[in-house]
Amino acid sequence: MKKFLFGLMFGLLVLILASNASGIPDLFVSEFSLDPSTPTQGSPVSVRVGVYNKGTAASGPFTVQWWPGENYQESACKWQVEGLVANGGRILTCTYLGYPSWYGSLVTKVAVDPLSEVAESNENNNIYKETISVNRP
Repeated sequence: MKKFLFGLMFGLLVLILASNASGIPDLFVSEFSLDPSTPTQGSPVSVRVGVYNKGTAASGPFTVQWWPGENYQESACKWQVEGLVANGGRILTCTYLGYPSWYGSLVTKVAVDPLSEVAESNENNNIYKETISVNRP
């Protein structure tokens, strides 16, 4: 029985190591900024999003989306990324025409691979949120 359990454990370890050898991507938001950092109602805002693959394998194509407010029904910026090499990243930019209202506090959101197009080692780090405010004009 001991030999069987040892053989079973050894076989399981070999399978785990073999699956890790081929690698798995892990996508996340590496940076986020708005310019101006505190937008003004009705004025254009430059959006900058960094996406990075800290996994051990290249990813396939995936989508990145930015919502001006986490509860907005539609994203304001959407990018299609053809893929990232392991330990590689990319900077994405767009211009948002402007917030329709002022806000004392608003949570903005970026989602990397929101459609789960890429199987990743960690699916829990694909959302980035930041609290901002929007000035009155």
